[in-house]
Amino acid sequence: MYETDDYALLSAMKEADWAYALSLLRSGSLSWSSPPLPEDVPYQLIELNAPAELVVLSLLRWARDTRGDINRSALLDQCMVLSHRHSNAFATFTSLLGVGLSANGIAEGGCTLLQRAISLNLVSEARELLRYGVSANQMSVFGLESTSNIEEAAAATNQAGAIVLQHFASSTGHQSSDCTGAA
Repeated sequence: MYETDDYALLSAMKEADWAYALSLLRSGSLSWSSPPLPEDVPYQLIELNAPAELVVLSLLRWARDTRGDINRSALLDQCMVLSHRHSNAFATFTSLLGVGLSANGIAEGGCTLLQRAISLNLVSEARELLRYGVSANQMSVFGLESTSNIEEAAAATNQAGAIVLQHFASSTGHQSSDCTGAA
């Protein structure tokens, strides 16, 4: 079915044979001489709506093989952007946070991950970022126009923003209006 054992994993992923790809990654039988996974494989798997476990295992395999770093915040950002189209995006998002990706990352374009969730009104993703300890004071990277997560939540007019603002207000013991600096 597949050319050689060294390329079996990549071939299974290319053919969307998720069960076989998962079995290869779970078994630990892939040799160290197998070619390292290309850096874009986790991104491609998210785009293909692959199972969350496959995305996480491929990321861990890539990191092990290359001892390199990947823009992990971009993986979380991609899950959020695709969450309305891909059924596995939220499960992948929570799985990536569960294996240690930081909730305090920067999304593509310079906003924080929480700010992206607020702007897209992604209530579930915002709750997960809060659960994983995202900072109220984390700033976007827009220079003089940077805003903190709490400022962005206060300015939002959607459900995700309201939930975030309420969470930060309750965690600091202040009324919501106190968090925004309003009287």
